[in-house]
Amino acid sequence: MKKAAAAIVLAISLNLIWADCPPETTFAAVSSHPRIYLTSSKLTALTNKANANTSDYSRWKSLIDGGGGGVKDRALMYKITGNTSYRTSALAALSTAYASAPAADCTQASYNFIDNQDAYNGYISDVAIGYDWLYNDLTSTEQSNYRQFLVDRMTCIEGYLSASTDWTPYANYLLQAMRLLYMSGVAIHGDHASAQSYIDAADSIYTGKLYPTLST
Repeated sequence: MKKAAAAIVLAISLNLIWADCPPETTFAAVSSHPRIYLTSSKLTALTNKANANTSDYSRWKSLIDGGGGGVKDRALMYKITGNTSYRTSALAALSTAYASAPAADCTQASYNFIDNQDAYNGYISDVAIGYDWLYNDLTSTEQSNYRQFLVDRMTCIEGYLSASTDWTPYANYLLQAMRLLYMSGVAIHGDHASAQSYIDAADSIYTGKLYPTLST
């Protein structure tokens, strides 16, 4: 039930992000944060929704204030409102995700490694978005720890995808690998030398596997 509730809250928050301002289709390198999903124009649009107390914003806020949501929702609410109580809860949720994730073990890399919601999907996306959206609220040690968390896990994913011969564009793990590589690469771009290779690997999955299949 907790996962279902979290999914509902996140779905509402992503709808708020994308409504009337669809995400860019390519990543243009920028030196500032946030970069994942959010731009200054989207934040302005979301702030306008908050100020107008639109029905979707009101429903989403009520769910978060009632204890729903996680890193992404609380960090987004903080970015929109500037309310530091959301920052505090977002930072706590980010710390929990970082501490709860299993250690990266590249010898165990497989499609299950990539597609496991608890061990990799949820934690990696939480840390990537938390690192990006809360970057200026993190200490230098936290930035370094979260960045290395992403690098360690993307190294495993890159290694598995390079060694695997059973790629299929219909597999969940391939979609998740593309998403996690892109998120992590964008989050730490300019902060780590491997970031661009993660973005390139995600682009390769899309252009080499997914797009040709979906466009036929």
